[in-house]
Amino acid sequence: MSLTVKFWTFGKRENSTVTPPGNPLANYTAVQLKDDCSVVNPALLINAPVSTNVYDWNYCQIVEFDRYYFVSDWVWNRGVWNCELQVDVLASFRYEIGQQNLYILRAYQDSSSNALYDGNIIDSTYPCTAGAATYTAYAVNNPFAGLYANNDGAYIVGVVTKAAAGVRYYAFNYVGFRMFCSQLFNYSSGWLDIDVTEISEDLQKALVNPFQYVVTAFYLPVPISWFVNNNIGTATTTIDFGWWSVTVSAGGRILDPGTLYQFTTSLSIPKHPSYSSRGNYLNLSPTSIYTLRYYPFGTFDVDSEAICDWNTLDLYTDVDICTGRAILTMAVNGKSNPIRTVESSIAVPIPTAAINVDYMSLGSKSTGIAAAASAIGQLTSGSGRWFENIAEKGKNFIANLRTGNTSAITSGAKQAASNILSAAMAAKATAEITGQQGSYTLYDTQNLTLTGRFLPVAPEDLEHRGRPLCRVRTINTMRGFIMCADADITVPCTDREKSAIQAYMESGFYFY
Repeated sequence: MSLTVKFWTFGKRENSTVTPPGNPLANYTAVQLKDDCSVVNPALLINAPVSTNVYDWNYCQIVEFDRYYFVSDWVWNRGVWNCELQVDVLASFRYEIGQQNLYILRAYQDSSSNALYDGNIIDSTYPCTAGAATYTAYAVNNPFAGLYANNDGAYIVGVVTKAAAGVRYYAFNYVGFRMFCSQLFNYSSGWLDIDVTEISEDLQKALVNPFQYVVTAFYLPVPISWFVNNNIGTATTTIDFGWWSVTVSAGGRILDPGTLYQFTTSLSIPKHPSYSSRGNYLNLSPTSIYTLRYYPFGTFDVDSEAICDWNTLDLYTDVDICTGRAILTMAVNGKSNPIRTVESSIAVPIPTAAINVDYMSLGSKSTGIAAAASAIGQLTSGSGRWFENIAEKGKNFIANLRTGNTSAITSGAKQAASNILSAAMAAKATAEITGQQGSYTLYDTQNLTLTGRFLPVAPEDLEHRGRPLCRVRTINTMRGFIMCADADITVPCTDREKSAIQAYMESGFYFY
């Protein structure tokens, strides 16, 4: 069988579809096949003088077979060159390969030489390096800062009062709070209405501590102007406590339990230094680690997957003004898309000489209100009429003072304290305390900061490795390096050649 064979000296990648350019170096038209050879690995007999530099010819085309071949070896045997070949399946079936629609794992360029990749897909080909990390931080002033120094915060006081049949909450400015405290210690007329000639003033002061009715007192970093401008609570100058009341000329506001102070703070989200050139995946862990510092809530990591596609992190803060408890909601694209929720207390406690009873839970909207309703029920039902009963005991207590019946005085005082404590215990709701405690120092010295720590990544080799694409594409719409998944091709070739083509395409090949 005579064949037409064209020879070139041609350097090319084995896993490339490129074909030799220009005219061949030699063109033989009467080439014979060596006995018992295949189409995939044929052997040719070339009649050429020994002086011919056939060993420079490393690539050929057999026109009749319509295939290109790599020259594996030249052997001189009895005056004839034996040319051993191996089929180049990618060049031979370049057109058919280009028509295939396949799932492309990695690619280099499209047919117009534009970069072809999906930057949101993590590229695990390139590991992190041991270089120093890059830190980028965006900060704003802590929203709770500066109020205390300017006497602009609110002072919240919870007081047991007959008028409220339980605990009533008041909000004061700095002057009003100091005035209220001063009034409680004003003993000009005496709280028990007993002539000092019968019981000395010093003894009366020892028997009645007005601050025992102050069950909570704390500084809240909320502008006092917010209460006034938004008509929060009811303005009053009469402050009730126990069975008595005092007048505070600076005034206060009676609060409704469950009232919320809400505001939103936003921070820009720092990005990995290389993300714009290599892809958004670099803004994900482990190459990007985000930390939020927001006191008193604390310091904690922010999920990089939740924020990598966004430029702004919104922080929604809801403060229960009667308890000082606050909830921080981190979100992107609105509060309905929360990333994380953190609970803390933003209140700065103010110690008072009071019965140590926790009425804080009365201010919550759920269990607190239910507990308050239960407590009020106990205060006003049954033999109940709690304040009326205590008032009766108070009369007996005063009578015993006048007669000098000290055993009855001791018993009555214990009973009164016991009744207050019982009501408080009935009203108490349990809650898990999380987050940090409010602090003047934290508010004024710690900015609200979102920090990104970015790890360096090894350099890319796009020409030989491409980038992730993970899309179904037609092969001839791309150029350069391509790696396919499940290359189930439909090419009219032998089964052996098909297996070779699939192996090249799934391990990575070059299409030109």
